[in-house]
Amino acid sequence: MKYINIIKAQAPMQQITKLKLPIKENKKSRLIYKMALDIKEIVDYLQQEQFKIIEKYKGMFQQDGSVSFGNDKDGVDRANACMAEIQALENMDVEWNYDKITLSTESLGEADDFSLSPEEIYYLEGFIEFED
Repeated sequence: MKYINIIKAQAPMQQITKLKLPIKENKKSRLIYKMALDIKEIVDYLQQEQFKIIEKYKGMFQQDGSVSFGNDKDGVDRANACMAEIQALENMDVEWNYDKITLSTESLGEADDFSLSPEEIYYLEGFIEFED
């Protein structure tokens, strides 16, 4: 699995951890929670690595959260190199020791206020499988 897949699954996975599954699904509930914790740990690690890369290319954090490398040619070159290195990091493979968790509509039956967008479902493909 690639780091980018884990990054994109973090937000919808957090939504799933809030679900109250039937007690007969308690093993799945625990596994979902453990998976979400591991996703958070990996995302935190990646953020630290991204900060190191930004510092390496002398990026300056702005008040609005953006990063500036300067407006001259050197700044543009450093920004491009920084983005390329971050993208290479995000596209690296990571060992993921979980099988997909299958959730049936029966399991989600009491979660009337729960919904996921098609994009969120797509991001969860490597983690959760929704069954009819």
